[in-house]
Amino acid sequence: MTLDWQSFLKRYGPLARNMARGLGCREEDADDLIQEACASLWRVLEETPSRIEGESHMRNYFLKAVRNLSLRIRRRPTPANMDDLAAPSPPTHDEPPPWESMAQAIQRLSAKEQDLLRRRYSRSQTFAEIERELGIPVSTLHSRQERILSKLRRALNRCQEADP
Repeated sequence: MTLDWQSFLKRYGPLARNMARGLGCREEDADDLIQEACASLWRVLEETPSRIEGESHMRNYFLKAVRNLSLRIRRRPTPANMDDLAAPSPPTHDEPPPWESMAQAIQRLSAKEQDLLRRRYSRSQTFAEIERELGIPVSTLHSRQERILSKLRRALNRCQEADP
């Protein structure tokens, strides 16, 4: 099943963020766990697509992952600094959530770059496994991955610098 990540996240991202915040997560933790839930859904869609049947099943999987990750974060020790416990102020500008920026940055990568990320992070393949399958030396794979991650960092930094 093909998933339009931008539409999916535009539709369910705010709901997931509100759920995480309602379960006691800080705003920055909520954004991180939404990215983690997306990665989990991506892995399932890549490895066993028959497990997910339709958008409602994807939504349920995604929101359940957000819930479980939120609960796991709540179990971590809390910071001693009382300033960290203050409620965050609502956003004052219409910026896209960080996971949308990440989805856009990934979509701008070439098919080969996306394939390497998919193999490393979705399928959890080692460089040695990828080398055996594709015949590309480990050193080349490693340097390609570093360049790809650098591209993604720069793209996300540009998004953050564009904030008012």
